[in-house]
Amino acid sequence: MPGYSESYPWPQLTAQQQVQHMRENGITFNGLSECDACDFLRYSNFFFKVKAFDKCFDKWLDTDERAGKYINLDFSYLVELSKLDFYLREVALSLSLDLEHYLKVSLNRSMMEDECDAHQLAIGFLAFTRSNSVNDIAKHLDLSKLDGEVSTSQEILAKTAQTLSSLSSVKEIDDGAAEIISNVSYVADILRGALGGRDLQHIEHSISTLGDSSYSRDLARKFGTPENVAVWHLMELMSFGDTIALYKYYFLDYRVEGPTQEAKDIKQLLFPAKALRNAAAHNSCLLNTARKRLSKPVGGIAKAIMEDYGIPKELATSTKRIPIVHDFSALVICHDRVVSSVGVKKRRAIALRDSAERYMKHIDYFNKQPEVKNMLLVIAQMCDCVAGKYEREPSR
Repeated sequence: MPGYSESYPWPQLTAQQQVQHMRENGITFNGLSECDACDFLRYSNFFFKVKAFDKCFDKWLDTDERAGKYINLDFSYLVELSKLDFYLREVALSLSLDLEHYLKVSLNRSMMEDECDAHQLAIGFLAFTRSNSVNDIAKHLDLSKLDGEVSTSQEILAKTAQTLSSLSSVKEIDDGAAEIISNVSYVADILRGALGGRDLQHIEHSISTLGDSSYSRDLARKFGTPENVAVWHLMELMSFGDTIALYKYYFLDYRVEGPTQEAKDIKQLLFPAKALRNAAAHNSCLLNTARKRLSKPVGGIAKAIMEDYGIPKELATSTKRIPIVHDFSALVICHDRVVSSVGVKKRRAIALRDSAERYMKHIDYFNKQPEVKNMLLVIAQMCDCVAGKYEREPSR
């Protein structure tokens, strides 16, 4: 029977066929019956997402009939990881929302105390991001490739201009309109690709799209243009990533007094925190990264979670290898250092404590997969230790 990983066309398998496919690849159904597995794949989750967690498990390397089949992988283990992944996304999103809000609170407090010009700060920040984008693009720009793509674009635009000259209005002729729009869009894609997909005005363009939303339309249309925008408008309209960029710009580049201690402490942690938040917001799998390896981990994370939260060294070192452990630890540290509300922290302590308990419930499933077990252990201990710290914070 064709498997999901084979070349196109992929068949849409029934739940029974999906279970059969997994059994043929060495996945057992001891902890959950095949009937229950079919129900799970119909009503609770779906095959591609659940099977994504099989990356955490070994396969036989023999040359006999076992070759390529999974070792010690029961379907219930995949179900458990998919559930823990859901709980982790919930926690990560709640912590991220808090972090985003209190980054803005910190920005606003400092800007008030510094008596800065809100409009000039906004304009300066937008110019700064454009300049950074230009510099980043210039480092990797292939001029020979760009020359060819510009020439191709010129040819397409010349033909499009001829079509336009023969039309009084693109609305009158559907075929002509479709050709013009397709050509212009194609050229835009070519040139954007030549620049590495970067948009020099991505903040302005993302804000302009908010004019279609009932929740942001009025603010975006009234204050989302350079001539009207102030920095607090930007904070209401920008994405989490752009808010981080503004935070770094203000505290690390703009202030005459120099960086605050808070900004210096978390500047390297904000990118992994953002990466996790974006993955969680897009419902991406998080716990299937147990065997991936980080190329450039933030070195201070392991030290911080050992000193601040008492995580054992043998578990803390996993922050240097496993993406989700690295990014979740960065998010938690940022939350602890930036969020100033004791009430918020005590509410988060409840969810973190519950998560720690849930992560340990079936930890024995992964006794034969030490990388997976250590990944879950360090996340559970981080949740538990931070919950304890938050619970002990004195009320103000």
